[in-house]
Amino acid sequence: WVGYPVDETRLARLREVLAVIVDGIEAGMFVARPGADNAFYGTHANCAYCEFDRICPRARGDQWAAKTAAPTEEALAAYVELAGGAA
Repeated sequence: WVGYPVDETRLARLREVLAVIVDGIEAGMFVARPGADNAFYGTHANCAYCEFDRICPRARGDQWAAKTAAPTEEALAAYVELAGGAA
């Protein structure tokens, strides 16, 4: 087993992350986060091994950028911050 001590700081971060995800789901936010273009696979970095890559919109990178540039809904803004920005 590989692990690390679980202290109150880590538990608090886990609760924070889970709250952002659950709040987003409850608000109907199912935003695809495709990641950077991956020329080797001809798709996006987060989509390279996804079974549904072929049926997703090709412009999903542009859609992510547009939705996250200036999120107007609180749930989306929290997810964008959690995800590390609009990249």
